[in-house]
Amino acid sequence: MNPQLFNRQKLGHSLFLDFKDITNLEPKNIEILSHVFKKIILSLQKEEILRPRIIQSDHGSNFTYLLSNGACIIIYTWDLEKSLTISYYDPTSQADQNSKLLEQAACEQLGWQNCTSNIQLTRGEKCKLICNESENKSEILFNAKLIYREMTPYQELRVYDTLQMGRILLLDDMVQITSEVEDNYTIDMVAGVVNRNESKIYDHILIIGGGDLLIANYLLEKFNDVVQKITICEIDQRVIEVVKTFFFDSKLVNESIEKGKLNIVFQDGSLYAKELADQGQQVDGVIIDCTDFLPEGGVSSSLFTEEFYINITKCLKNGCFFSQQLSYNEMIPISKAKWDKLGLTNYNIILSKTPEYGENLPIAYVQKTQ
Repeated sequence: MNPQLFNRQKLGHSLFLDFKDITNLEPKNIEILSHVFKKIILSLQKEEILRPRIIQSDHGSNFTYLLSNGACIIIYTWDLEKSLTISYYDPTSQADQNSKLLEQAACEQLGWQNCTSNIQLTRGEKCKLICNESENKSEILFNAKLIYREMTPYQELRVYDTLQMGRILLLDDMVQITSEVEDNYTIDMVAGVVNRNESKIYDHILIIGGGDLLIANYLLEKFNDVVQKITICEIDQRVIEVVKTFFFDSKLVNESIEKGKLNIVFQDGSLYAKELADQGQQVDGVIIDCTDFLPEGGVSSSLFTEEFYINITKCLKNGCFFSQQLSYNEMIPISKAKWDKLGLTNYNIILSKTPEYGENLPIAYVQKTQ
């Protein structure tokens, strides 16, 4: 892939600053705040303020300043939280230098120790993609080219070509698969459920999620002789269709569907697990290949509940395992507490080497022993 294909004209510079523990943000102190902000702006080589504007809002005040060099500064205050943000855009040839001047002036006026975020970005020039945007995983990929975008009924789906990881699939801005990074995740998700060394035949393996087809394809390629049947329960049909179009040859998958070895069900995995449990159907292993857990809710939130684990336990034959990616290290003690409460005390957690996800990813192997 030629890096020159992704170069863009340089389009100035942006600076984002966040501050906490700032006093005097109340509306009654507007004049004092205006004086402080104008003093900060005057650090930019005495640029003239052409259009100052102040707007009151529910959270505080919005200060907007258009400068004589074409730059723009927007300051938002949060009165109750004693916090404010500064967004600065400069289109000039001195943008990098001006950003440094503004940063220094703002921090000297508001306190270096109070500055909680400092982000500087050159605009244009080279494409930038912020992905895996969470407290632990956030990263910026340079030279990314958008290939496809779609809002499915459940999530935003994007496909990019990147220099670092090849072609990548994003669901709600979180990387799911790549075409060039070594796929340790798939191997590790399978390893705790299907073990060739046990000389065992697995009549039926259930994959919940797994719409990227990588785990199913891996089982069909490497364990075809010991796994008799595979079911994928994927909530979002468009994920499978897009993966088939943009990522890999799905010949093996298609042939396995025709032979009845692979079955794909489009349904919420938690509801499907309940149906199997209610019907008394059992499988030899479950691989829960879900998107990241989101505390505020998300596509996979139902796959981390006690009710879901109860139904998964009912679906599993005694002595068999389920595997699940736990998204973040902080989820490990939360998940352990749920399993312990349900009597699922035989578990092991590994950290899978997954640079595509921004950090090593915790994967759990949990066994049904009763």
